[in-house]
Amino acid sequence: MTQAHLLSDLDGLSNRRTPSSRPEADRLMNLARRKTGLHDFGPEPIEEALEHLLRAYREEADLNLFGRVSTRWDTLRLLKNLLILRDRERQDPLILDRPVPAPI
Repeated sequence: MTQAHLLSDLDGLSNRRTPSSRPEADRLMNLARRKTGLHDFGPEPIEEALEHLLRAYREEADLNLFGRVSTRWDTLRLLKNLLILRDRERQDPLILDRPVPAPI
């Protein structure tokens, strides 16, 4: 990952936040879509719950810079994984019926 990509991914993590007209959840979901090229997060709406989680990180968790970077990175990773898993499920609906061999 180049420094430019890293800085772009870490946008808005400092204590001095730039005001935005779009909620942070929308920005992260759109970033996940751009990085994966996928768009379908599934039938269940996640925006409100994601916004609550992100607000809790911001307002309740008292995270230092490393904590803010880590939680944003993890959240983005999980959103990308959700898009990928949803795409695999769309391609092969029977995937949900397959047994998962131990150990898990």
